[in-house]
Amino acid sequence: MKNENDKVLKLLETAMNRDIPMNQVIETVERHILLQAFRRHESISSVSQKLRIPRSTLFEKKKRYNLMITKNGSMPFSSIVAAKQNLASN
Repeated sequence: MKNENDKVLKLLETAMNRDIPMNQVIETVERHILLQAFRRHESISSVSQKLRIPRSTLFEKKKRYNLMITKNGSMPFSSIVAAKQNLASN
């Protein structure tokens, strides 16, 4: 958990240094949280319960961030590459 918190803090610090708008920072952090949750839990229901958000909200966020999650909770490699490129371009 501490390692994940450190990653988020580093991301926030980088965003502030690059003068990135707050909404982009929030979206990036939210996306990161969702990815980690999907990697740790097997289903939409378990992610929804863990994050304490309705399943419908989780489906909306999954669609908004274009998260393509496989059955084992991981992202296809092409999605990971696209996500990293998107962050690098901001």
